[in-house]
Amino acid sequence: MNTIWADRGDRHDCLTTVQVARSWMRSAEIRGGSRLGAEQLDRLRELRDGLRRVAAHVTADDREHAQTDLTLEEAMAAINAPLASSHLLLARSADDTVEVSWQHDTEGFDTVIAELAFEGARLLGDPHNELLPCHGPGCVLYYVRSKTRRAWCGPICGNRARVARHYRQNRDSRSSSA
Repeated sequence: MNTIWADRGDRHDCLTTVQVARSWMRSAEIRGGSRLGAEQLDRLRELRDGLRRVAAHVTADDREHAQTDLTLEEAMAAINAPLASSHLLLARSADDTVEVSWQHDTEGFDTVIAELAFEGARLLGDPHNELLPCHGPGCVLYYVRSKTRRAWCGPICGNRARVARHYRQNRDSRSSSA
């Protein structure tokens, strides 16, 4: 979902070209980038947009610059399509515990898309996760809150928010004293 990001008011996309998307996949340690072509890039963007739209719904995110053009139903269909050829199995692990295993009846890049869709669906469908939209100035990212007091996607957004708050407080105090 965070392949769309913003800085200084500009919105950027990590999935603009096949080469840029392959680089992103390498940096995110997602295997299968060598099989990425134009058609697969379109499918990757469609999945990303679907995940972002459902994330906006789940988190009640109303940030204008974080929205997609998909309806909620279209977004869910974009996520569910790659999952249709996958299924869950209950299996014994090497340490003799029982675990859920996700099996794909796919090959090539379809497996990559199915795995990303599964991880996204698992995150978005878990009522216990703390997926939140970052409300740092101009930010369009989502994050999972790992600490109770965490309020931004990262330190840069936290710093921007504190600087903006300080600026507003000083501006307001100068205005009221004038």
